[in-house]
Amino acid sequence: MPEKLTHSELLNRLEEQIELLQLNAELFDRGHAVTTLTIATVIRVLFHDTDKSTSLIKQICHSEGKNKDDFEMITTKSQDFGEAKLVLFGDGLCNMSFKDQSIFYFPRLANAEHTTIPFRYWWEEKVIKNVSSGFENPEWMTRAELIKLHANKEGGTHVDEKKNKKISAIGTQEAAGWIGFTRDVLGVCTELPMTMDQKQATIRQICYEVLISLYNHFPELFKQQIH
Repeated sequence: MPEKLTHSELLNRLEEQIELLQLNAELFDRGHAVTTLTIATVIRVLFHDTDKSTSLIKQICHSEGKNKDDFEMITTKSQDFGEAKLVLFGDGLCNMSFKDQSIFYFPRLANAEHTTIPFRYWWEEKVIKNVSSGFENPEWMTRAELIKLHANKEGGTHVDEKKNKKISAIGTQEAAGWIGFTRDVLGVCTELPMTMDQKQATIRQICYEVLISLYNHFPELFKQQIH
């Protein structure tokens, strides 16, 4: 039977994953939204378990005699008490603004309130919604769904030849509920482009939550400040 990694070796692997998250978060903040693919893949490595593979955090928890489900995580989700609202009013993990003649979604990062909850609730917390079928019956996605679908279907670890409607739709203006227009001097209306969508902004905010959560548990593994 293959020898298992020691606790020290597992922490070394975690330190590498933390560095990957921080490097890609920094690139995202410089305007490289494509890094959400790497961010989602790293978060998947940290937390997603299958019949054939065990997440890194679960391995570390086991080595410390702890239960991964009880691993404390930070959530920055604004609670909306079940009411369907536009992203602008903050019912998920990001906000929206009009910037440079475009619609721009952005993560709240440290500007959001922090609440600590067990991993089992954090992973399955609904954080992003598709309101294209109506504000009264939005289709929600959890962190687990968003991270796994973005990584597994859209190019983090694999590009699926069959389009997944749920993950494909969540990044559109219709899903978020906002479509903007500009009018020229002749009165002709043009739809504003979306330069950062709610899917990308939400994944960046999840990255922030993960980094803060890991810092609370393993501050010695961080080489730089969290942004």
